[in-house]
Order: sequence, then C-alpha cells, then structure tokens
Amino acid sequence: MTWPPQRRSLSLLAGALLAYLLLERLALVFGRPDLVHDLDPGELRHLDLALSGLPGDGSLISRLHTWLAGPETIHHGGFPVLSGLYVAISSFLGGSLAQLRLIPIFAAVAAAAMTAAWLHRRAGTLAALMSLALFAGAPPLLLKWTCTARGGHLEAILFPPLIALLLDRALRREGAQAWALAGIASGFAVYFTYLSVPTVGILGLAALLESGRGRDLPKRIGALALGGIVGFSPWLFGLVVLDLPYFDATIHASANPTEAVEVHSRTTWGTLQAGAAALPNNLWPWTILDAEAAAYAAAEPDILDYRPTMLEWAVRATIAVAVALGLWAAWTAKSPLLFAFVMLPILHHLFVLRTANQPGYPLIPHRYFVLAFPATVAGASLGTTARLKGLGRRLGHGLAWLLALVALHGLILHLSWISPPDPEASSGYRADLYRQANLGQVRLSDGAALSELLQAAPQQYEQEWGRGIGLIYPAMADYYLLFRQNPEERPYPGSLFGQEDPLGGDSEQRKVLVEAAARATLVRAAGDSGQAKEWLCSWEPNADFKPIVRQVRRELGDRYSCPGDQEPAVPKDQAAPADPESP
Repeated sequence: MTWPPQRRSLSLLAGALLAYLLLERLALVFGRPDLVHDLDPGELRHLDLALSGLPGDGSLISRLHTWLAGPETIHHGGFPVLSGLYVAISSFLGGSLAQLRLIPIFAAVAAAAMTAAWLHRRAGTLAALMSLALFAGAPPLLLKWTCTARGGHLEAILFPPLIALLLDRALRREGAQAWALAGIASGFAVYFTYLSVPTVGILGLAALLESGRGRDLPKRIGALALGGIVGFSPWLFGLVVLDLPYFDATIHASANPTEAVEVHSRTTWGTLQAGAAALPNNLWPWTILDAEAAAYAAAEPDILDYRPTMLEWAVRATIAVAVALGLWAAWTAKSPLLFAFVMLPILHHLFVLRTANQPGYPLIPHRYFVLAFPATVAGASLGTTARLKGLGRRLGHGLAWLLALVALHGLILHLSWISPPDPEASSGYRADLYRQANLGQVRLSDGAALSELLQAAPQQYEQEWGRGIGLIYPAMADYYLLFRQNPEERPYPGSLFGQEDPLGGDSEQRKVLVEAAARATLVRAAGDSGQAKEWLCSWEPNADFKPIVRQVRRELGDRYSCPGDQEPAVPKDQAAPADPESP
C-alpha cells in the first residue's frame, strides 16, 4: 500500500514527536537522574521490594498482607503494580533508579500516542498532531512527574485515552466483547488509583448514551459492569482473601482522623467557592513555573505557593479558551463520548478538590492533575482545529498559532535541562545503596564518590557510618530541583552535633558518626577545600561531641582545621615533672 505524500509526511511528523517525547525523558533520567528531584520516598519503596523482598515472616498470604496494608500500597493499587514491574525489570537488567523510571516514561509516551490516535479517529489528523505538539511542550511539572515512578497518580495518565479508545472500539463493533474489555480497563484503572473514578464514570456513561437505547443496551451495560468487576478484582482479592483494612484505614482517616472529619463535612457549594478562590495560586490547567519556589506547607512539599506572572495568565487564558471551544465543537458534533472526554479535566479537578485532604486545601498537589492532562490536550487541540460554525476559521488559526507558541516555549524549557547522558556517572549513581542508608539529596556529580564512601563503612559500625553520611545527605526530598535557577545547589545542613545523639552509643560509635559526616562533607564540596572547611567549621558540637569533632577535623589535615581544633601547647614554665628516680 502506497500512502499519499502528504499523509506520509504527517505520519513521519507524528512519529518524530513521539520519538522526541521518549528521547527527552530518557536523556533526563539517564543523564540527570538527580535533576527530576531527589530520591522520592515512593521510588525508594519500589526499590525495597527488589532489594529485600516481601516484608515480615510466615506464609505468603501473611507477608502479602503486611506489604499491601502499608500506607501507600493500601490506597493505590498502582503502587504494588509498579513495585512488581520493577522486580521483573531488575531481574533481567540488573536494576537501577533509571530502569524504574522507565515505567512512567513509557506510560506517558503511550498516553500521548493513544490520545493522538483517539483524536485522529474523532477529529482528524491536524488535531492529533496538535495534541502531540502540546505533549512535547508540556508544562515542566508534567515533564518531571512523567519521569518519576511514584505509583498510582502519575502512571494513571495511561488510562483516560486507553478507556476512550476501547469505548470507541466498542461503539464501532457488534457484540459485547469490546464492552467487556473496556470494562476491564476501567475497573483496573479504579484499582490503580481512586482518582480514576471520574474518568471511568463519565466516559462509561457517555459511551452508553452514544450507543443508543436499542435492545442490546442491557447486554452492553452487563458486559461493561462485568468487565469492571474483573478489572477491579485485585482490590476484591485484597478485601476477601488478604483481609486488608480498606475501610478501617481510608485515605483520610489513616493519616489524620480529625482531617477526615473536615473533608467529609465539606459542602459542595463551599468546596466550589474555595476552589474558585484558590485558582489564581493553584496549578490548573497549565503551569509553566520556572523559578525558585517555596513549599506551601512543610508537610506537603509538592504544593507550590507562588503568584502567576502575566505570561502565566496569558498561557492559562489560551488553554482555557481552546478547551472551551473544544467543548463547543464536541457538543455540535453530537458525540457524548467526545464531549465527556473534553469535560474530564473539569470534573477531575472538582473531584480532587472535594476529596483532597492536604493541609494546603484548597490548593491541590500538582501530581493529582497528571491523569487528566491527555484530556486537557485533547480539548485544546479539538478547539483549534474543528470547523466551528459562526466563529470562522481565523479564530481557530489564531489559537493554533498561540498553542504552537505555548508548545515551543515548553519545549525550550525542557531542552534547557537536558544534557548528553554520562554513562560512567550514571552507573555510579547507586540508588540502592542510598536507600539502604536512608539518604536523599544525592547529586549525580556526587554519586560515584558517595557510593564508594558508603561501601567503605568500618566493620561493626555500618549503622553509625550510614547515619553520619545521612546528616549531610538528609532523606527529605527537594521537589523543586527542576525549577531552581541553579538546580545543582542544595542547602548544607549547617550546625551539627549540637543535640544529644538519640541512639546514644559509646565514644567510638560517636567518632565513627562524626568521621562519616566529615567525609561526606568532603564529597559534597566536590574538591573545593575552602567550601569544605567552611561547612566543617559551621558545626556547633555540644560538650560530648566537641573533642571528637576537633579530633576528626585534625585528622583530615591542616587545610580543614578550624579555630580551637589544635591541642593546647604545654607552657615552657610548666614543664612536666620528671619521673622519680628509682630507689
């Protein structure tokens, strides 16, 4: 079969955009694994399963219960799914943080491909290409989260376009098989993350409405429902066989019962008012943040406290107008499924707003919006490429150019963070060792030296050695590395050893603790002896640690000596008494 030249060119362009989506993410995670953000707690838990296996003792059922009843796994089926996938990947490839991050990368690229395929069927080639361009120039937040293997929220970006495609197939074919397949994907999506509930609900109902009221309607509903039960069966297995406390440990009550009461007592109108008031400082629908940003709440470091710039408002207005026109185009096309897909971002935002239990409410963590991004892109693409009656083509053409500029701006931001992969440095970036020592904030430039330092732990003092290094590389992740003006900068912890060691220990254990912190400081200084000395001298040890700290700094050499480190000299007029003569 020979394709027309124009169609062949468009296909090549679509393939090139998809290849770019894949390659830029691969370059980021293999070339700058620390720049996405520091080691994420969720990612470390995925590594745990491959490193240590199922927790606990006893039977397989007992150990599965212990693992799946954990605070992350019990609420998001995607969490154990990702851990299991990583075990399979690491068994063949050896395992690394970059390999773990391949899972969200391929999920994001597949979501882009399926969104384009869905639009190609429903709105034509130009809409499909526009969606791929918007994926390529997506907000930096989306780039970061589609390179992070959290499990649940992020990888679920795959499900909206997948379900839409399967429902579209069901509408085009006779029989119940396609409906059952769409139901399986829908049920599994809800198991994967509860955030999929609006997606499954609105797309399923819209597809049934579009299918008509014929005598086969009960059969279609039954197939969709039965498939949903099959897809949701992992959750049911956990409830019936593993006796997981789903209802005793809900998302809200498991963390804070008082907070749960507040969430459940919200009124719909109050929630809408709060959400509207928070929109100026929230992250919906499109955020191009590229600056230093402080956490809105210390307990929720992925909620940003910032003020949108004029450029930000202009981009938001462009996306909002394009999506509104997309809704109008879907309505005039008389396709309930198309209309529902474009409506999904709005319903998803309202659902998250109503159920959010974050301390920053009504601000919403930006990772919760990743799932609805394909629908946002689809709506904007449809609005700029559809032939809108009465509005003319000029508006569509103008919006198309504006969206192209938005995509180009995002693409430039992406390229500013990408550098050629350094295989030697990446191979020295041992996330498994950092996890065992409970470290975070590990820079790629420090990775190899830090790995060697961790493996140089004195026998019988591995715990103290790891804790000492952890003082310099604390486990708390910094979620904003991708947005810092200089992402290589990490704040040094400052004064250390001023408090009592909570684990106690004898003088030798304290010395190992201090020596490990000192050696880690030298690694963090990256050969800058002046910087290392400044950091070492910033310590403010208490009486128990002061002599040990001084001794360790002296052992490092004169270049790292701080005032007061030298042993006091014996005055000449106070010479030591001579030994008594033997009788």
